Amino acid sequence: QDGQAVGHVSPAKFIYRTHPEMPTTEVAIRSTLHDDVYVIMSSVNAETKLGTFRVIVRPLVAWIWIGGLMFLFGAFVAMSPSVRELLESARSPLASGGYQVRAGTRLANGTMKYTAWLAFSDAPHAIKLTWLAASTSTGSNGSMSMSVDGFTAGSLATLANGPVRIEEVRLGAQGIAAGISGTEYYDAYTSTV
Repeated sequence: QDGQAVGHVSPAKFIYRTHPEMPTTEVAIRSTLHDDVYVIMSSVNAETKLGTFRVIVRPLVAWIWIGGLMFLFGAFVAMSPSVRELLESARSPLASGGYQVRAGTRLANGTMKYTAWLAFSDAPHAIKLTWLAASTSTGSNGSMSMSVDGFTAGSLATLANGPVRIEEVRLGAQGIAAGISGTEYYDAYTSTV
């Protein structure tokens, strides 16, 4: 460039004795952030030993690769959990006074039966309870299930709850230690028969 060497390339053309009619060409490439230079040996005169070269300059090719890497990095950052989510998942909900939910139902003998406690984050969640009475007053084929955000989180089967009917539903915190406070929000409550 301007009389100065900008690089060294070594294009080649190989002619094999077994197949002289099918020569192969090796393209020389010099890549920089500014451009890619491709040098191709088109032909060689065997008598004069002079060659004809084809030179192709493609500007900014390296930036296509850099852009692709930046795209992958951006996708990784977008899919990664936030710092808050990482911190929330690292802490133990039980050890740090986190949040738990369980469902319970009264049986025909007056006792209560509960699902296992489920620990969850303080983000909004959709909780669905499904309760079915036993088919007869003395039967034990009643059931109850609890779903959180569409996934079954706990269930009870073979419940002897035939004569029991739902008369009240308690939603909210229970058994909170002194000095702990917070706010609960309910968007909707639906009861279907």
